[in-house]
Amino acid sequence: MRFVLSISFILCLEVLSAQNGFMLWKNGERHALGAFHQRYLIETSNKKPYNSTQGYIPLIIQDTFVFENTGTEDLIINKIHVRKPGRFTFSKRTKPKHLGYIYFSDTINPYQSENIELVQENINVMTNYSPWNDIKLEYIVLRHAYVQNGNNIHVDHPEGQLYLKLQNGRLPKCMGIVGANNQKLYTWKYWDEKGMPLPDTTWSKLISIAFLNNDYNNPIKADITAFAHGKYYKPIVRNNVFQVCSLHVTEGTDTVILTSDKGKALIAYPYQQIGSQMHFYNLEFLKAKDAFYWDFGQQKKLVYSNVYVFTFKKDWRPKEHMIFDLATRYPNFEFATQKHNENKYWTVRFPKGNAYNDSFYLKLLKGEAIIDKISQCLMPRNEKTELGNYGFLGFGMYTTFYPGCNADSVNRVLKKYGFEKGNSDMAGLTEIIYTGSFIGPDFLKLYNRMLLEKVFMNLRLQIYTEWIYSRGIEIPEDNLKR
Repeated sequence: MRFVLSISFILCLEVLSAQNGFMLWKNGERHALGAFHQRYLIETSNKKPYNSTQGYIPLIIQDTFVFENTGTEDLIINKIHVRKPGRFTFSKRTKPKHLGYIYFSDTINPYQSENIELVQENINVMTNYSPWNDIKLEYIVLRHAYVQNGNNIHVDHPEGQLYLKLQNGRLPKCMGIVGANNQKLYTWKYWDEKGMPLPDTTWSKLISIAFLNNDYNNPIKADITAFAHGKYYKPIVRNNVFQVCSLHVTEGTDTVILTSDKGKALIAYPYQQIGSQMHFYNLEFLKAKDAFYWDFGQQKKLVYSNVYVFTFKKDWRPKEHMIFDLATRYPNFEFATQKHNENKYWTVRFPKGNAYNDSFYLKLLKGEAIIDKISQCLMPRNEKTELGNYGFLGFGMYTTFYPGCNADSVNRVLKKYGFEKGNSDMAGLTEIIYTGSFIGPDFLKLYNRMLLEKVFMNLRLQIYTEWIYSRGIEIPEDNLKR
């Protein structure tokens, strides 16, 4: 084996003059060492790499911080607080008007990490005069294969190329990942002409999407389009395998649209409200007439059943008497008592043969003076059976509002769609209540339109599912599904 190691680097120390306690840093408190280019080539040879047990020759980077004790007594360094203290040695005691030293030495392993590594060290020095003196060290290591064109450096990356632009071949100007069509991806770092960091810029964020599909033998092939700043664009898609894919969305993206032969799926993507880490969405494709609701930026399908849950208004009679009166007047209706946690509800199912055409019976029930609220139930998970985990939508829900939304604007939006603020708060969330007496398909249309007002940060429907429809027979409490 013949091992060839080529190393070239430029050292740039920025000289600063600063007084920090009684330590005067002679060559500045911040050192920018510039870029270290490390290229290596292993060829067939009988010779082994020199001084190497791992198949490489280590590169050692060294630097020295020099300070002067400007006080009249000995300056003692009590402690250095740094991420890896073993890389630093220092003068323990420095006499007045003498120089002291903090030495940095690090071994670069070419297999330690891939491509470009930006090393930033914050070093806190504690002395007998000053609690802490902060000094900084920064350098860039370029590993493995790369292509350099002047001050522009390109390194192969799984998602495109890692791009680094240097100032005069030394200090970094910008660094980030470039994808197809020279599109900037993820968060880029920037520096000014003195090497001082500038604010980062996030050019894209990565979201991962899983498609809900019961037919595993026929994977869904979806066409993906995104919408930003009033225009549609094709996002960069990666890992589009089976029913999961990841895609980059650019700044300002507010909608992602997936279209397939199964229907359409939408993501209302709040680009500014989430971090730069990957976000996951489980989508199901909807047909044009499917009922749905928005849940944390994605559409969730709802299938209604012919079961209704209702509550009574306050009355001097026991509720058991009132349900008996209703059952007497409507002998063809199936009434049942249900319990969710500590709350008791009553359910009704109208005569068979009218399962999804029961508006007449529902109108009769709404006309009963003793009934307060009615919610149309959701289909159980097993739609082929009479029994199952039915659910219903609650009239109340909790939310937080966007900063800057005053009380008047919030109340105006709530009133416009038939809501009002409730009396209870939970963990910093505000309760809002639907003032209507019936929750069904029309309620969902109001709810979805209300979310477009950009008032709510995390509004979610309350969906209760932990109860079982009993076909007119009250189930003992110890048999209820909890």
